[in-house]
Amino acid sequence: MELATHRFARRRFRDLPRALHPGRPPRLSDDPDRFRTRRDPWFDGGGRAASLLARLAGDPVPVGRCTAHHLEGSEQGWFGFLDTVDDEERGAAAVAALVRWAARLLAEEGCTSLTGPASYRPDQEAGVQEGDADEVTGRPRTPAWLGPALRSAGLAPGEGRPTWRVAVADVASGAMGEAPHLAKGLPRTIRPWADPRLLLAEPGGGRIVAVPDVAGPWRDAGGPLGLAARVSKRRWDTAVVLELEGDPAVVVPALAARAASAGYRDLVTPWAPAGAGKPEALHRLYSKRLEPPPTGP
Repeated sequence: MELATHRFARRRFRDLPRALHPGRPPRLSDDPDRFRTRRDPWFDGGGRAASLLARLAGDPVPVGRCTAHHLEGSEQGWFGFLDTVDDEERGAAAVAALVRWAARLLAEEGCTSLTGPASYRPDQEAGVQEGDADEVTGRPRTPAWLGPALRSAGLAPGEGRPTWRVAVADVASGAMGEAPHLAKGLPRTIRPWADPRLLLAEPGGGRIVAVPDVAGPWRDAGGPLGLAARVSKRRWDTAVVLELEGDPAVVVPALAARAASAGYRDLVTPWAPAGAGKPEALHRLYSKRLEPPPTGP
């Protein structure tokens, strides 16, 4: 195990997903800015995080990573940005070691619970997917063995985070103004594919941030070069909601209206419009209670 405290170890931590999964579609959790305290505003609000790397005996390359993070003064601890090799045996071993270490570090910080996997903002890329829904940007698939591996590590399944796929034509109504400046806050991994038509804000009315789903087209096109035509012509099928402030009953339909006019067919959202029906995917969080560290000699 390695605690990524020096510059080279932090670089290994940031670059590990690309090394483990070359050619995989970009994910929000792969954004290197999330681990720079001067770049991610979560740290300005009292966020504290440790970056952990897992190694197996005889393997010079790390086989997994995660963060152990919490807000200063909070008893709720989290682990997130979890990624491992795709091999079930080595991946499950890495998960067990990472969760055990994260639990110990957070208990030493005064946390009484451990929950994850989730990023600093649990509304982005949180939980382990249940079912066979396709991966989309902001809602990645997780290996089928991850849930059992977390249970074997002593965690219990808890809250489920649903997401819906709805046809924009069934939702579209309302209007909000474009806010292309919101693109500056998007993760660097997906910023090149941002569509300003999906970045909306209204004074006093909230805001909504969505991006085109590049995961499906990425697979179909064989990588980023095949997406060039889609980017230049803004030809996308699915928009994915990443952030929302305000009343979903107002803001989500406004986005759907803008997406429909831009030629999008579907909208993937964790905020279900009225009558959306059964969610397309569910991502399950796992948690356990933490015992305080031993004191005394």
